Amino acid sequence: YMDEVYAYGTFFTGADQYGTGGLLTDKTYMLSTTWNAPASAFEDETQFFEGNSLDEALQHLHRIHKFLGMKPLKSFSCYDVVKNPNIKQYIANLEQHLKEALTNEPVAK
Repeated sequence: YMDEVYAYGTFFTGADQYGTGGLLTDKTYMLSTTWNAPASAFEDETQFFEGNSLDEALQHLHRIHKFLGMKPLKSFSCYDVVKNPNIKQYIANLEQHLKEALTNEPVAK
């Protein structure tokens, strides 16, 4: 995917240390995801994600952006969207998340 979408020399270049040649160092990104899984699936070590956080579950996507030199903003997610959808709450949560994320510095990774 990266070879098809992210052009060498535009988004990244070669570097002495692998993964450090990103050219988008002045850019930030935010991952926004929806899950049929409930939030508790990420919090409980006996559940599917074995206690891994949302960002740990999305680590592969964070690595792609890191390769390009980008810095992450706090990720956003809606949970249990099929079994127990709560659209009004999701929208309110997103509005609050955007207010916070867009006024703060990128999170450390």
